[in-house]
Amino acid sequence: MREKEKEKFKVPLLCTYSEAFKRKVVVEVENGILSKDEAKYRYGIRGNSRVLDWCRKYGRLQHLKTQTRTMMPRATAKDGYSQLERRVEELEKALRAATVKVEVYESLLEVAKEKLGIDIKKNFGPRPSPESEEGIPGKG
Repeated sequence: MREKEKEKFKVPLLCTYSEAFKRKVVVEVENGILSKDEAKYRYGIRGNSRVLDWCRKYGRLQHLKTQTRTMMPRATAKDGYSQLERRVEELEKALRAATVKVEVYESLLEVAKEKLGIDIKKNFGPRPSPESEEGIPGKG
């Protein structure tokens, strides 16, 4: 390899970076000029997460203390459904079964009320006291 070609691949032994340099790198990454990895290699930045840390500290969203959002990977199965879609389908099926079950129980309570003449279904919640019913028009 020639001497000029070797110089292209030399990594500077810089361990501390100025704040202006960090902000410059963050602006380039946020504007889409470079990716985090491209910035790392272009400027010879050492450390796997240093650029990410700078983006969190100096980026547009530095006032938020949350992690950067990442998209969930779509792990598709052989039949084309993702795990998330499969889970949604399972939950919808369980919801339909629960709805049918509730309808059956309610109709059973209605039949029992008609046949036995008693109200089995409990009405939960606060009941008005007898004193307050006196003040209601049409009551007492």
